[in-house]
Parts: sequence; C-alpha cells; structure tokens
Amino acid sequence: MRLQRIAALGTFAVWLSACAGGSALSEGTSAHDAASHEQSASAAPIASASDDPTAACAGVEPDGDAFELALIARSYAFDTELIEGPRHCQPFVITLTNNDVEPGLEAGGTNQHDVHIRAENVLGPLVFDGELVNGGESLRYEVPGLPAGQYYFYCSQHAEGMNGTLVVADQ
Repeated sequence: MRLQRIAALGTFAVWLSACAGGSALSEGTSAHDAASHEQSASAAPIASASDDPTAACAGVEPDGDAFELALIARSYAFDTELIEGPRHCQPFVITLTNNDVEPGLEAGGTNQHDVHIRAENVLGPLVFDGELVNGGESLRYEVPGLPAGQYYFYCSQHAEGMNGTLVVADQ
C-alpha cells in the first residue's frame, strides 16, 4: 500500500513538472497559469505602428520648403542640446559643421562626428542615421518628416557628451 502511494505521488510530481514546463512555481501560481504564461512568452511578436515611428508620415506631402538648421560640433560637444522647429511629417535639413580638427585622445582618438536620431530616448527605434563628418568639414543631412513629438539626437561616436532633444512641432 505504501509503495502505491509513493508511485502515485511520483506520477503526480512528473505531471506537475510537465505542466509547469520544468520551472519552479512561485507561491500562488498554478501549473495552468505557468503553462499559459510560457505559451504567450514564446509567441511571435506582433508588429505595431510604434515599431516604426515614421510610418505615421507615409504618404504625407511636403507643404513648402524644408526647415533648415545648423548644428556645430566643437570640443566634442554640440552647440545646442535642444533643436526646435521641424513640423509634423515635414522633411527638414540639418547642416552639421565639425570644428574638431584634431583628434582628441580623451574622446577615443576620433574627431569624426555625425547625427543619429532615435524616437523617444536613447533606446528608441533609430529614425535617422547620418554619415560621419571628418574634422574641419560640413555635411548637409536631409531628414525625412517625423511625426510630432520629442526625439533623441546624438553623435554615434561620442554619445555620452554629444546629445540632446529634437522637438518636432504639431504644425
């Protein structure tokens, strides 16, 4: 009789382990809840409009000349931490002038700079990837229209000290 109870408990333990996917259950979590959680966690991600912030501007035609602004890199810093002026879904131009002629050892030995733009913050989706500009040179970036909101801009080579906020206005 005792052997039958042990066998029954062993079978129950194997069943419970299979239902829980082999993982330990936290207090208050049923085997069914754990199995359901694993199924949803392994499901393929669903693409959404927030994955590509620029999708909201698809098909929007420019309504005039592009907004233009100048951005200067000097001493491994941009001359501003706030860019305002571009309008909702309207293309704009950033002219980056790199005044860092000599490579600085404190900045990793490169005097190249660029402008990258990400949605929301440093971890947001990349919405613009500008080319590197050598010291003493300038480059004109033609940025496609972005939906109204705040964006994070930075130099991919020196992001810690060269970054700021880009505000795209409603109109």
